[in-house]
Amino acid sequence: PEGEAEALHSLASLARRKGDNAAAFEFLERSEKLVSEHSETFLKCANTRGLCLIAQNDWSQAEQQFRYALELAEKQSNDHFIRIVTHNLALPAGFRGDFGEALRWFKRIFRDEKSKNPFPQEAIGHLNVARLYLYRGEFEETERHLELALEICQLFNLKSLRGEIFEAYANFYRDTNDFPHASEFYERARKSYEDAGINPIERELDDERAKLFLMRGDAVKAC
Repeated sequence: PEGEAEALHSLASLARRKGDNAAAFEFLERSEKLVSEHSETFLKCANTRGLCLIAQNDWSQAEQQFRYALELAEKQSNDHFIRIVTHNLALPAGFRGDFGEALRWFKRIFRDEKSKNPFPQEAIGHLNVARLYLYRGEFEETERHLELALEICQLFNLKSLRGEIFEAYANFYRDTNDFPHASEFYERARKSYEDAGINPIERELDDERAKLFLMRGDAVKAC
């Protein structure tokens, strides 16, 4: 049962990354029925459910799932998942506009940036920190964290994340008025999403590109 539960959770994670939250929820429910509430698999399911809820913009329920997952991780002294869930708990704070709190949560997951042994989850952490700095107009920090995110993404060949990083780079170049690079990275983001089996329409790529066209004074393309 434990092995089957792990496999079902993996299927849920794959479904979530492809934007199929309905299938992800179904796999999670089936997985949870096979294991104890105190198991690592149950912890993983709570965390993944929180990510699915974020995709549905249900931030309150997502935060509850992450807090529950963090409680389980701390009871199990599971440092690996404490880092992962800590990162995810920063997301609702960022959505509320409390960027200071969000950054405090995010920075708890990082080891030394000069470490030769980063772990894959640090890539999304650096990406989200970069997004927060971009919102705050702190472009030097934005670029630094985007570089770290892309470096770790390439190191671990994280195909499902590459499109998001390229899209964030495009937003960075757009907001710094480097329109040629912005256009280039929006196109790279689209291709990366497609290579990872992710439908770009389900992301905010077209909305972000529309903002670029408006900034360039091309209202026709923006529409």
